Amino acid sequence: MAGIQPGDTVAVVGAGFMGQGFVHMAPLMGAATIFALDFSDWRLEKACEMGATHVINPRIEPALEKMKDLNRGRGADAVIVTVPNVRALEMAYGLVATGGTLHLNAPPPATERWSIDPEHLYFNEITITTKYSADHRDTAQLLHWLAAGRVRPRPAITHRFPLEGVQTAMDLLLKADRSLKSIIYPHGVPAFAGSAPRE
Repeated sequence: MAGIQPGDTVAVVGAGFMGQGFVHMAPLMGAATIFALDFSDWRLEKACEMGATHVINPRIEPALEKMKDLNRGRGADAVIVTVPNVRALEMAYGLVATGGTLHLNAPPPATERWSIDPEHLYFNEITITTKYSADHRDTAQLLHWLAAGRVRPRPAITHRFPLEGVQTAMDLLLKADRSLKSIIYPHGVPAFAGSAPRE
């Protein structure tokens, strides 16, 4: 959906669980350079583990200028925004190179409105795409990649809890800081589950 072609530069705005997935899987579509953008330095470090070649914290440095410094003066061929607010959309839109694609993976609240310059959209030949969820083809493709070892989900699982840890898991999710994906085991965390923190 994001129109990624071999050799492309991809930027992922938001390095939560979904953003990390895009970072990790962009090379499977042929991406050569992958930027991850987030306000959390911890999540940016995780993005490097998941395959990002560059990270930017827009709270600290101007995103477009930094990207151009690292990308031969260009924006990104595909920009994927996983943050559900208009400010993130506006920033992501500004990162798209001429002829590129902006993919919306998280909608802002229905009460928010996003104003775009149609002249810029038209003359820069920017494509905007969206997709609400995976379909059966996406699921089958992912299962094949998992079976082949091309997708590594374990690094994105940061916490594991027994059933009584649901509230803690939800608190971590809402805090959106040092966590990505928590797994809940209704009958207790099994020994084979690995070493992700339980807190």
